[in-house]
Amino acid sequence: PPLSIQKEIVEKIEGFQRIIDGAKAVVENYKPQIDISPDWEMVELGKVLQKVNESINPQNFTGKVDYIGLENIESQTGNLVGEVSTDYQQIKSIKSCFQYGDILYGKLRPNLNKVFLADFEGICSTDIFVLRGIEQLSDSGFYASYLRSEKFNQEVLKGIKGAQLPRVGYDHFSATKIPCPPIERQKDIALSLESIQSLVNSNKELITIFEAKIKDEINKLWEQ
Repeated sequence: PPLSIQKEIVEKIEGFQRIIDGAKAVVENYKPQIDISPDWEMVELGKVLQKVNESINPQNFTGKVDYIGLENIESQTGNLVGEVSTDYQQIKSIKSCFQYGDILYGKLRPNLNKVFLADFEGICSTDIFVLRGIEQLSDSGFYASYLRSEKFNQEVLKGIKGAQLPRVGYDHFSATKIPCPPIERQKDIALSLESIQSLVNSNKELITIFEAKIKDEINKLWEQ
């Protein structure tokens, strides 16, 4: 195409790339931060979040089920990735059950920091702790964010065992101290963090949109 058109396309692509770079900076650098007040009681995790031990053999069922493996929980963000709906008969071993509002914590390779707040019910890998908040003491949104924090992750990593497949045992995990602010304060913090996470997710959408725009502009060169 004429040089003037080439320059227009280059300028447009560079503008799109700046938006992508800015959005990536937000996505890559954001981590949930909870400022712990010295007034908050620090308690063992097991005092406010109980481990759910319900499990099933999927081979005893037919039809569809939502199944979450560690590969379906995005590291650091807690977002769900990939397809989770599958047939019971495709799952070959015992799996743990979870309900809406439960926290799923990846105990295998905990350095990956995989924590998902369930917004549906289903089954999951036994390499995941299923945690359920004790009513009047814990808000799942608050604790899902706290368990995803760098501070908590560092405490968990002190208790990992195994070289090839490092994992954290429940004894160490449940004894780890976590803050226990009043339930209403927990809910307020959870709402604030949810709003911020929504903005981060919007930046992810921007990346996808403007990457597509760049491809469209490049394709125009071949249409001249």
